[in-house]
Amino acid sequence: FTAADGGRHTAWTIALPSAVHLIQQGFEQIPFLYIADGHHRCAAAARVFQSRKGTGHSGRFLAVIFPHDQMQILPYNRVLKDLNGLSPDQLMEQLDGVFILKAAGSPTPSPARKHELGLYLNGRWHTLNFRPRFAATTDPLEKLDVTLLQKYVLDPIFGVTDPRTSQRI
Repeated sequence: FTAADGGRHTAWTIALPSAVHLIQQGFEQIPFLYIADGHHRCAAAARVFQSRKGTGHSGRFLAVIFPHDQMQILPYNRVLKDLNGLSPDQLMEQLDGVFILKAAGSPTPSPARKHELGLYLNGRWHTLNFRPRFAATTDPLEKLDVTLLQKYVLDPIFGVTDPRTSQRI
């Protein structure tokens, strides 16, 4: 079908065991596969599988894979309604313990590198880079910017323990 944006999409059902086996062999040659989006869908599918103890088709869910040069990962911005009782200067002082801070003249469309964030406060943009000690772990989940932001900023500084349910974010 052709989507509203003009993009043409085609889907195939692959049910022939020999074709499935061929695809499985191909994926065995790929050393890494990153989930850029859909981790919530994967987690939900895993919960369904566990609750149904693998019965029926609960061990399957729809997925799509794109080559790295044919995809774009969009930013996920967070807007806080207040500073949790802090003044802007107090907030910047607390953030200075977590980030290397730099005033930026204008916003960048996306961070220039890993562990870099943008902050808009009092009509000015700031570039924030996590201090290296905060990302010094071998656990890949603990190195994610979203994890670092929650663990070292949103929870301890802003008091946002769960960004999915908070009324302040």
